[in-house]
Amino acid sequence: MALSNNGKLLAASDIGLDKNNTYVYVQAAVWDVQTGEKLFTIAGHKFDIDGLIFSRDDRLLLTGSVDTTIKFWDMKTGQLARTITIPVASRQ
Repeated sequence: MALSNNGKLLAASDIGLDKNNTYVYVQAAVWDVQTGEKLFTIAGHKFDIDGLIFSRDDRLLLTGSVDTTIKFWDMKTGQLARTITIPVASRQ
């Protein structure tokens, strides 16, 4: 979970697995803290979202996943703004 710096938004991640432990969905949701209204459901990661943080100005929500990506979500639109892929170190 993450609370925006101004205290107005709350974000939390969620996964759905079927009976074979196969991912059905990986998503995060963003709510308006005052009204309880869900503003966005964001999806795009392949595996669990283990990190959520709002930018200092609360314009972006960053999500990090074990799928080796960090995604930047625009909090005005709920749309994906950027993806960074973390290189996987080669094993020797």
